[in-house]
Amino acid sequence: MEVYFKSINRPNRMQDGSRINRHRNRRRTTVKKFYFLRRCASNDAIIRNFNSVALFLVLLSACAKSDSAMTAYLSGDFATALRELKPRDDQGGAQAQYILGVMYTEGEGVPRDYSLAASWFKMAAERGDAEAQFNLGTAYDSGRGVPKDAARAAHWYRKAAAQSQVRAQHNLGYMYTYGIGVAADHAQAVRWYRQAADQGYAGAEASLGVMYQKGWGVAQDHGEAVRWYRKAAEQGNASAQSNLGFMYHEGQGVERDFEDSAQWFNRAAEQGDATAQFYLGLMYVKGEGVDKDPVEAHKWAIIASAMSPPDRIRGNAEKARKLFKQTMTIGEIANARRAAKAWMAKHGGGK
Repeated sequence: MEVYFKSINRPNRMQDGSRINRHRNRRRTTVKKFYFLRRCASNDAIIRNFNSVALFLVLLSACAKSDSAMTAYLSGDFATALRELKPRDDQGGAQAQYILGVMYTEGEGVPRDYSLAASWFKMAAERGDAEAQFNLGTAYDSGRGVPKDAARAAHWYRKAAAQSQVRAQHNLGYMYTYGIGVAADHAQAVRWYRQAADQGYAGAEASLGVMYQKGWGVAQDHGEAVRWYRKAAEQGNASAQSNLGFMYHEGQGVERDFEDSAQWFNRAAEQGDATAQFYLGLMYVKGEGVDKDPVEAHKWAIIASAMSPPDRIRGNAEKARKLFKQTMTIGEIANARRAAKAWMAKHGGGK
């Protein structure tokens, strides 16, 4: 099996969101509430380590009640939130400036304006607000609201990362991995990935797994790569699930097990990971860890070619589709197309 190995997770933008459209709003709301909760909690360790939904809701309610602007914002009353926040901005309040940046980014109660959002984030960032520093870094990283500038992005990521902002730590690690805005330095990349991974951040756990598998900045260690992939995979990180599927398929760091490989590829594929979709299709063709099923194989090849950007995976998936069709009946091809169309309609993907 010629495996195209997935690389480091791409940098995270201002709001974490699933690639599956139907999950985006729910995740955005969860992330937003979590970071607002961190702002007003007196013991940040409690917030990082809580495992109770009930406790989360209690803390969130207590924090919101202590701040009328936050109460209004989290309840969706953006007009009231804006009215409450403006006087605080006049007094130079970093939290008010940060929330205003979010509102202009999302178009909540005000017209969406990325340039104004970046201005608010910059004011809060200069006062030391870690979330604003991260969001300003992503603005420079993507060129959204400000001229694209990788060096400035790295500068603001570094400030936020120094305050233990996990997404900034991960993004800074990514920049050191590939020399974006900074000189490439794999040891520094590992340092920042590890700091975020030690806080339980799945994206960094997956990226740290890549570093151990490739031997970048650390001694190559497939067993350690598997350990970090598993941590991220069990949190639902699709890239880690795909890479763990690869490790089980090739017997790297674990005993070769096609059934486990297929299961991890399937979990990633269902989340929209095109690499996993392609290789899951190959496993259905060969009957590795699953029963041979040309319809399932062709279905996943169709989905992978539709979901993947123009890269090696899309090219291979399109070649696989043509190859699979040569041994399929007209009915089987039609069934595969219907199944692929239904999957993409449900998950909001495809061309």
